[in-house]
Amino acid sequence: MPVRREALRIDVRRRIEQLPQELRSALLDTLRPPIEKELKQKIVFVINQINVQGQWAFVDGRLRTTEGKVPSWKGTPYAKAASYGAQSDGVSALLRRSGKGWHIVENAIGCTDVCYVDWWKKYKAPKAIFPYTE
Repeated sequence: MPVRREALRIDVRRRIEQLPQELRSALLDTLRPPIEKELKQKIVFVINQINVQGQWAFVDGRLRTTEGKVPSWKGTPYAKAASYGAQSDGVSALLRRSGKGWHIVENAIGCTDVCYVDWWKKYKAPKAIFPYTE
């Protein structure tokens, strides 16, 4: 029996909401500053998934401005790709906890494919936190 897309979205939202607010905030507050610096604008995340296992976390979502719009790619490293229509508003990140905080192991902005497919192998992260792997 096929899973309806609406049901799947609700399930994903429940899993995100079950994460402690403190953990969600810590992860997103770690990820936000370097992305805002690179994009030269304030951003907010529309989260698709946050998966955590031990000291590892995977975050996947969409980027929006504080006005709720797709970020402007003008003047960013993504401007050329955007001009060809090869730029998405997606963001994926692998984070690792060390000491009292989280740090970014790798992140990718605007992938039009599954850019994190080999991160589990490359960084020896738990395969289970990624929605798709090779």
